[in-house]
Amino acid sequence: MEYIVFGAVIVVVVAYLVLKNKQTKNNDEISLSSINERLGIIEAAQANIENLNKNLTDFKNLFGDKSKRGKLGEEYLEDLVKDCLVEKHYSFQHTLSNGKRVDCLLKFGSTNENIGIDSKFSWENYEKYKQETDENNKKALLKEFEKDVNNHIKAISEKYVVTGETAPLALMFVASEGVFRAIEDISEDFVKKAREKNVIITSPNTMWSFLRTYKLLIQN
Repeated sequence: MEYIVFGAVIVVVVAYLVLKNKQTKNNDEISLSSINERLGIIEAAQANIENLNKNLTDFKNLFGDKSKRGKLGEEYLEDLVKDCLVEKHYSFQHTLSNGKRVDCLLKFGSTNENIGIDSKFSWENYEKYKQETDENNKKALLKEFEKDVNNHIKAISEKYVVTGETAPLALMFVASEGVFRAIEDISEDFVKKAREKNVIITSPNTMWSFLRTYKLLIQN
């Protein structure tokens, strides 16, 4: 009888140990699975951070490259125009009779009502001006930025306002709202100076409003 009781106790103990070992194993498996899951989340987050850093680097390189930046401004302008007007009312990279190629020519009706738009992205000196902390250097960079804007206005006036072929004005499209606001805020009145040279300075927002108004005029 004692052997039977002892055997039963052994069976119970073994069963307990087996069950405990199985539970421990299951817990270990759950813990390992949980760890692997967390490692996967961390790896995914790390990959996202690396992609973000790469995108930020690409974005920085884009704005640091003058030709790429200029192309970006032209594409932005094209998207705005395409969203507002049908194809017959505009022409991209249009060559005028003076041999100058304008980024966009809006076709209103007769040739002397066509309006040229040139995209400008005056970024380098503006960005340097924003980042500079020394007041003397800041003033010098501001002068350079003002010079950039003046040169753009002069070039647009001379190249894209053609008697008998275009309207007596042209548009300067500044593809950055920040740069546009800087132009407006500078002590020198660039808006007035541009109008004196038959140039209207526009930003993405003001260009959109202009194109919508232009569309209404065409429809009427």
